Amino acid sequence: LNQLGIPNGSHLKATGAGLALGVNGITMVEEAGAFGALANGGMYMQPIAFTTVLNDNGDVILDATKVHDEKQVFSEQTAWMMIDMLQDAVQTSAGTGKKANISGMDVAGKTGTNDSHRGVTFAGVTPYYSCAVYIGHDDYKEPKGSTYGGDAAAPLWKAVMESVHEDLDYQDKPIKAVEKDPESIGLTKEKVCRVSGLKAGGSCSGYVEEDWFVRGSLSQETCTWHTSGYQVCRESGQRAGQFCSDTYYAGGVKIPEDAGVILRSDVGVDNLRRTYGGGSGGSSTYCTIHTQAWWNSMHPPQQPEQPAEGDDELTNFDTITNDAN
Repeated sequence: LNQLGIPNGSHLKATGAGLALGVNGITMVEEAGAFGALANGGMYMQPIAFTTVLNDNGDVILDATKVHDEKQVFSEQTAWMMIDMLQDAVQTSAGTGKKANISGMDVAGKTGTNDSHRGVTFAGVTPYYSCAVYIGHDDYKEPKGSTYGGDAAAPLWKAVMESVHEDLDYQDKPIKAVEKDPESIGLTKEKVCRVSGLKAGGSCSGYVEEDWFVRGSLSQETCTWHTSGYQVCRESGQRAGQFCSDTYYAGGVKIPEDAGVILRSDVGVDNLRRTYGGGSGGSSTYCTIHTQAWWNSMHPPQQPEQPAEGDDELTNFDTITNDAN
């Protein structure tokens, strides 16, 4: 963030959780500058209020373009992938920023909504400009009604940017970050399992995503979370053994205990398994209820019948006969 012109200070607390969760506030100029860096292929260009100042003779007496900060902050690959995703957020029907879409022009951007809807934002770029807008109270008080960045800030951003581009003789061209062919800058398309994040295997059917990655960055390990499926004992929730009678087929998702999956306190690993079709049978342990010992207890061996009176002589006769033979 410091490289994007956002200094440490009262409005930026450099803690890992705070930065990741977005609890720090930044100005719209800072946000527009950061989005502009992505649009420029990773090159940060310090926002300026003017380019040049001329005297009465038309001579340049101040040239801000020569003193403002420029530096490469993101790699070309990172900028390409980010703009590619941000375009989907605006230019697809399911995107939260679709109300910022400008007909005939590439737009990439992201909505934002603060806790309790205290403020909403939209930041985005075109092939020509970067802009960020904020809607909220100066004292950050909670509004009377709930609103979202996609409903309020995105349409405002569109109105501002359409006005900015109105007299611009713009051409139909892509945003600079995505001008180049992705493979020419070291990106490659890979199929991955969207549950494990590993390379998709044959058992990941229905959970496969194809996306761009920096060449060589994706682990070559094939997904081990999806299995071919198995029968699960309904009573124990474990893999069914030979003595389990009430079973169902599990879709085969086994999440390793050390997978580092972070879930809400009310959502356990078993719930995540069920979400992805694995059922509570994600365990590799066979049923510990319906065992051989359980079967034996349910089916005790039958005691041999006691011989009736008079059978002893017959038995002795058979024995004598057999011995004689």
